[in-house]
Amino acid sequence: MSEPMRLRAFALWSKYYQRALEIYELKLGPDDSNVAKTKNNLASCYLKQGKYKEAEILYKQVLTRAHEREFGACDGDNKPIWQVSKGPTSLRPNYNLIEILPSRHVMGSLSDVVQNI
Repeated sequence: MSEPMRLRAFALWSKYYQRALEIYELKLGPDDSNVAKTKNNLASCYLKQGKYKEAEILYKQVLTRAHEREFGACDGDNKPIWQVSKGPTSLRPNYNLIEILPSRHVMGSLSDVVQNI
């Protein structure tokens, strides 16, 4: 597949993931696993299109929600891993988030997405 066709495909998939995300959040709520999976898939599409800031925002949302479910609200010293990591603050091609995440925080769908970056 040529690069322009590939980018068009990811742009189309992004629209589908955005719509699915709207539906899941409305009908299932923000803590449903389908919301997290869809955000990860949408972030992956953004990465493939070079939309790094948009992907970073979604990944941080997923990581923050996972942290809050595991450890409670974020405040003071209770921060999600992306706020305390000494690594880069924005995602770039081939940046592997799995290297900085404790295994108990990695959801299956997140590790699948990040490994394919």
